[in-house]
Amino acid sequence: ITAAVSGQAAIFVGQPGWGKTDVAEAFAQKCVGGDGSAYGLYELGPYSTPTNIIGIEDPAAILDASRRNPDGSIPRIIAGTPYDPRIKFIIMDEWSRASGAVLEETMKLYRLCKQTGKILVGTANFFAVDERTVALVDRIALWHWLKPEMVSVNELIDSAAHKNGCLPELPITVPTLTEIQEVRSMVPGENAKRAIGQLLT
Repeated sequence: ITAAVSGQAAIFVGQPGWGKTDVAEAFAQKCVGGDGSAYGLYELGPYSTPTNIIGIEDPAAILDASRRNPDGSIPRIIAGTPYDPRIKFIIMDEWSRASGAVLEETMKLYRLCKQTGKILVGTANFFAVDERTVALVDRIALWHWLKPEMVSVNELIDSAAHKNGCLPELPITVPTLTEIQEVRSMVPGENAKRAIGQLLT
């Protein structure tokens, strides 16, 4: 919720099987709607390609110059990608396993979300800080480590929701996308500015 309201990227880090993706997807459903049309879950791995993020070049435009952009470039088919205007909530699943080329594209998502108000959340089993990931790590403002003692595996396995392939019910009130955008657009008053200034000095 903090990430959504503040406009910052967030990530869940923890061991495999502790429900990181389920929590992120359940939050997305509550935030932007349960039919799945307004959020995208992008599963990344060593063999994923940048087209998973940026879409593919339009084959029709490759063959027909009249379908190209005014500058002559070939447009991309972005339906279902993070660049799709219908997608309001982006989940980068297994973010740390992405190939170098895909990591480069995911770093651009931070700017995209700042410009469009989209919400960006990731999951990872680990995050090795090296030359490849240090720039991405710097862009993730909120980190949440899921630990075994925070999740009851038995309850997760035995729950009817899990057996039926449904997502877990979040025991919290999640703001809607409209409410999040209203908070983001608010301008702090003089008292708030003074309080922030005192905290920073």
